[in-house]
Amino acid sequence: MSLICQFNSDEFSYLNEHFQIMMDDSDDSMDSFSSRNFIDEVKCNTYINWLTKLLKSPSRAITASQFSKKYAFLVVAPSLYAMTMYNKSFDVALDSCSIESKRNSTIWKTKLRLNHLYVTEPLYKKRNQWRDLVITNIFANNIEPILRMLHKVTGISKDILWENTAIRVFSLYEKRIGKVDCNYQQRERCQEDFDYIVNQAPGHLFGEHENPFQKFYGSRTIDLSKKAPTRIRETCCYYYKVSKNGNYCKACPKDSGEAGDGSGPVKN
Repeated sequence: MSLICQFNSDEFSYLNEHFQIMMDDSDDSMDSFSSRNFIDEVKCNTYINWLTKLLKSPSRAITASQFSKKYAFLVVAPSLYAMTMYNKSFDVALDSCSIESKRNSTIWKTKLRLNHLYVTEPLYKKRNQWRDLVITNIFANNIEPILRMLHKVTGISKDILWENTAIRVFSLYEKRIGKVDCNYQQRERCQEDFDYIVNQAPGHLFGEHENPFQKFYGSRTIDLSKKAPTRIRETCCYYYKVSKNGNYCKACPKDSGEAGDGSGPVKN
């Protein structure tokens, strides 16, 4: 169903520059936190408590919401980008990923460190089966267990956490890839992959009974009063609770706001 391959230098450089993926060992200025730690109740609580203080967040649930957006940026976005643009995947098993944060920093700056770079590509005429495996590895095996633990330890709604993840997927395919100078094959894969992920993929690929993205994409409201059409969220991610000026995301269902892009503080 798949073949072992490699990223070329340009491909990995793009993932490193735009999605903050790294392979280097942690240096003395970095704290490394394995993704597997986020499904351990005690360790997850420890991280959320630390991040709550750093963000000056009014609650651990709000902290969990902001974390889920950052984590999706680091794990989901580059994984799907590689799948669609390069027709390749890399291992994002919980034991293969670590979140790197600057020690003693007053700003939340993170990167995703991969413990190894195991890259595959689909066998001839087996891409659909390979794609299901890639989606399962990203969501059912990594994202969903972490969202479930965040819900357990903070009480944050899983709908909020899944929509935080969904906006990363929407933004990746509608904005980032849309701005890339794609060839015909890449453009066709983009349309097919995006439609499959948000409309057709069965729930078990995400570790859920139903596709968690479909309701956020299919029932979207478009605000045409913006400079550009904006998809209004179904849920509020509480970004305004931690933003410096109390600004809302422009996609917020509570207020249109001036700052943010629906994703919150993710700049690294």
